[in-house]
Order: sequence, then C-alpha cells, then structure tokens
Amino acid sequence: SEEILVGWARRRGPHVGTAIEALGDVARRNKTLREDTVVLLLQLAAGDALHAPLPSALYPLGRSERLPASTIERARDIANKRLQDGQSFRAYAARTLGRCGEEATATLLKVLKNRDSYDATTRAEAARGLARMGERGQRALGEAVKALTPQEVNEASLVKADFGVLLLTLQLLTRTREARPALEKMVAMVPPAGATQALLTRLSWLRCASAQLLVERHFTDIRIRRCDLSVSAQAKDPIVASIGARAVVAAIGVDGAKLRGARLAAWTQYAQGGDIRARQAALQLLNHHDEVRTAPAVLAKALAATDAGVVAAAAEVLTKHPQRAFKRGRRKDVVDEAVSTALLEALDSAGANADVEALSMVIDAAAALSLGAALPAIQRHCTSPYDTLIQHADKALARLSGAGTRCTSKRDKPPAAAEFSALATSPLWLRFDTSVGALGMRLDPRFAPLAVTRVKQLVAAGYYDNMLVHRVVAGFVSQFGSPTGDGYGGAPGRPPLPCETSPMGYGALHVGVAIAGRDTGSSQLFVTHATYPHLDGGYSLLGTASGAWDTLVDGDRIVKATVVTADE
Repeated sequence: SEEILVGWARRRGPHVGTAIEALGDVARRNKTLREDTVVLLLQLAAGDALHAPLPSALYPLGRSERLPASTIERARDIANKRLQDGQSFRAYAARTLGRCGEEATATLLKVLKNRDSYDATTRAEAARGLARMGERGQRALGEAVKALTPQEVNEASLVKADFGVLLLTLQLLTRTREARPALEKMVAMVPPAGATQALLTRLSWLRCASAQLLVERHFTDIRIRRCDLSVSAQAKDPIVASIGARAVVAAIGVDGAKLRGARLAAWTQYAQGGDIRARQAALQLLNHHDEVRTAPAVLAKALAATDAGVVAAAAEVLTKHPQRAFKRGRRKDVVDEAVSTALLEALDSAGANADVEALSMVIDAAAALSLGAALPAIQRHCTSPYDTLIQHADKALARLSGAGTRCTSKRDKPPAAAEFSALATSPLWLRFDTSVGALGMRLDPRFAPLAVTRVKQLVAAGYYDNMLVHRVVAGFVSQFGSPTGDGYGGAPGRPPLPCETSPMGYGALHVGVAIAGRDTGSSQLFVTHATYPHLDGGYSLLGTASGAWDTLVDGDRIVKATVVTADE
C-alpha cells in the first residue's frame, strides 16, 4: 500500500491529500517509512518552481518513530521553513522536528517559549519533541519551565489554553536542575481571595506537578501532601482529592524506589480504595514492582470492584505480568484462588451496564493466566453482539485451547437502540455552562443520527450536569461523559451504540464519540483542538463545537448542559 500511495502523492492530483493522510497511517503502523517515501514527502513539503509548498506532507513524518538518517538534515531544514508559514500545519512541522535529532532542540525550545507567535497545539508538539531528545531536551524543557512560569496567580494568567502547554511541559520534565527555582515558586503559590474553582483546579495542578518533581521519592513531604488546594489540611493516606492523590501515588512509585515498609503501607491504602483515578494509578505501579508479596490479594480485591476502571487496571497488570497472581513460597507457580475466583466472576458481566473495555481486559487476563476454568465463560462471549469482545474471546480461546479452537458460534444481534424510536432530524444546539464559562456545540444528525439523539436525550435528562472533564490532552482533545469520571463506562442502562463513521475529516473543534473498540461508544464525547487526520473514519463525527474548549483541564466540570433552540 505504501508504494501505491506514493504513486498517488507523486501525481499531485486530487487524491494527494488523502494519500498523504493514508501514509500517516502507514507510518504509525510500521513506525517508519521507506527512504524514497520520505524523500517524496519532503519534496512536496518544500515545493518547487511549478508547485507551491504542501506543508501537510510533513504529517506522515511526524507519525513515524524515526526517519532515515540520510533524510534528517533535509527534513530539519524544510520543517524550519514551514514553521515560518502561517498557522496551518505548523504543528506538523514541530512534530517532524521532534524526529530530527538534538540539532532541532534550539528551534523547538524557541517555539515552546514563544506564546505570541505559535498556537498551543504547535507549542505542545514542540514540548513532546524535546522530551524525545535525552538530556539536551530535558535541559531545554527546564529552560522552558522558567520562561512559562506565571508571574501572577489570577484567571488571566492560568485559565487559558496556554496553561495546558505549561502543565504538559512539567509532566514531561524529569531533570529539575534548570527549573528548580521556578518549581519552588510554583509549589508555594497560593490562591487570591475569592478564587474561582477553575483557578483553584489549575493552581492545584501546578503545585502538585512541581511538588512531584521536587520531592522525588519523599512521598511524605508536606509539599506534595498539601499541594491539592481542596485538601490543604489533610496528610493521612489516602488523600481524597484526585489531583493530590495521584501526585502522592507517583511519588510512592517513583523509579528506583521499592514498595516496602511505610512506602508499601501507603501504596496499599491507595491500591485498595480512595480516589478512583489514584487507585488505578497505584494498581498500575505493579507493572514495575515485583517485590510486592501482597499483589494477589490486592489484585483480587480490585477485580471484584464495581468500578470498571479499577477492574480494567487490575486485569491489565495480570495480562502484562501474570506472575503477579502467583502464590509465593511454592515450588511451582500456582494462581492465587482469590484471583481466579474474581476473574471468573468478572467474566460473567453482561447486559447494558457491562463495560466492554473492562470485560475485554478481563478476558485477556484469564488467557494470560492460562485459566482453564474460564473457557465456558469466554466461549459465551463468542456470541456477543460486540466485535471487540468477540475478537478478545477468539484470541483467548486460541491461547487456552490451541490454535484450532476459535469463536465459531453465531453472534447475537445487538440490542436495538432505544434512540431509533425518536431520531433527531434537525441540527441540535447545545450550551454547556462549565468551570471556564459557556461553551457550545452544534450537532448534525445527518452525520450520526443515533449518537446525536442519545446526546440530546442525555442532556435533557441532566446526565452531563455536574460531570467531570476527565481527559484533556494539550493541543489534542478535551473529553467528558464518563459516569465515574475516569474515562470508563457510559450512560447507565444504555447499551453501546454502533459506530456511525463517515469519510468526513476531523478538524479543529469537531465533536466525536469516544470509543474503546468498534461499536462501544455511549455517552463520552471529545472535542478536538486542531486537525488530526488519524481520527478520520474511526469515530462517529457529530458536528462542531464553539468556544474555548482548549482552556479546559482535567478536573473542570460541566456545571449544566442545556438544549437551546438558537445558535449561541
């Protein structure tokens, strides 16, 4: 396919843009592109006497993990030139520079620091590029933190898209030498009198991200235990506020620290309860800590949880590291009975409230543990109406019973969506009153009638009121709609919807349905911050959004969602 796509791109005809985007998919899957492909893309991006530069041709290069050595200098030169163009496709140029070696460090640092000349998406890509460049890139990130540190604590300096770039830079930083004075300044910042919740949330993120870097492995340091402003007086584990709790978990499991003694006791508190996001993060630490002798008991308890995200986190650990379920002190490894029992019970999940993503992970975990008793339950999932579950069940059966045993049963019909009886037929305008002000959406049922109808009904029922914005990726998307605020699940009692995909492209401020596999979308929506071709055709596109969706952060809230009758 790469050769055919190169042929289309070389002709510079009506399919050139589509061919370039498809080469981006090839680059992602193969992690690289052929040298002649890269040469052609650079020619297109540079232009010539007869053709204007085509900056979108840099898109596949940024989707590659590496570029051929012979092309790096040329790629760096052309990406630098495209950065001097207008805003369109500058992010592609910054992402390409991130694949062009340490010589691109100075340019990326300049982009990251320059708020006035570059948008948040381009600057976020510059930060990610610097994170790929080893110690030199870390020094540059430290310099950027110093330049980006707010001089004042107020809404004007923190409640804006630029905040996401600063937070991303802090999260990518691992070397604190250059940034230490700035980090110490931010960890000590206090809110002004009458601060809004939006300001308090962002200030908590700054304080906790800075504290996490400063305290390193000292998880009892008061700076990290009181970094979250919503629990400034609490020091006992588990801290209840999500931002602070996740920061403490990160300090507990910092690289090189063993989970023993007081550290193990603190970890156990978070792995067994408290904030759901911190609990998932604590469970994920088991991927890197084989010294925890209580791992089977902790994982069994997590598998029996009612929260799909907790179940999924435990199952993922078992899939990657089956030995975490083994009883200790035996000559032959034996799976702990509590883990086996919990997995078998989790496999029985069914109905509209069963989370397809979590259940798929449970199936994978049972296969990784060679749990023969799980065969009947896995075979039942072969008849699932959801392709995602069938695919996981099929692979699990092949692993448990041999390559010849696969899913062959006739699949069940998916439950008829209740939305069919009252499909929306005209455009729908929504107003979201949020922590950062009023935001809007215009949804068009021509694109995805079932999903638009569901969103309309959920808004009317108050489902999105007081809901957390659980995921914001700087320069990429803002996402909400998870009933548990952790990215798992959908509207209770409503089965997943079939994907209503189309060839329409995802540009900035487009609204899509988040999924965890084919036909698994429900109530979670995302709003894009920029053009991202890799989303095209993979997600139901509902319409467009209006307002500053890129100013949201993880922890903001949808205070009230309303159906309006006029464009606002």
